[in-house]
Amino acid sequence: MNRLTARLPVLSMRIARTQAAELDDLITSDPEVAALGRFVTTRNPRDIGKFRTPTLRNVALTAPYMHDGSIPTLRQAVDFEIYYRSLRSQRPLILTPRERLDLVSFLDSLTSPAAIDFAKMVQFKLE
Repeated sequence: MNRLTARLPVLSMRIARTQAAELDDLITSDPEVAALGRFVTTRNPRDIGKFRTPTLRNVALTAPYMHDGSIPTLRQAVDFEIYYRSLRSQRPLILTPRERLDLVSFLDSLTSPAAIDFAKMVQFKLE
């Protein structure tokens, strides 16, 4: 976030000039704006770098993952989080391939049958 501090006035003005209906496009097209998190919508400086955390219910149906949609599958999202959290804490989180599969299976189990039926009805591809 430190490197964005100097650019915050410019980014704030850009956000302020953007119509609400166009904010999604701005967030997905500009990584610096995306990194500002909830601030983009709330304009509250305390929200810089904060992100709304959605529920895990039906998470298997909500690809792509991460705040910027950069990770296409749930399995890749789990792998990324394990790696990132290990790096950040400087303590490796070592999971066996089976444990990783179990974690993804658990997340898959949070999908309701009604959501699966709806996804099939609208022809979403389940991964």
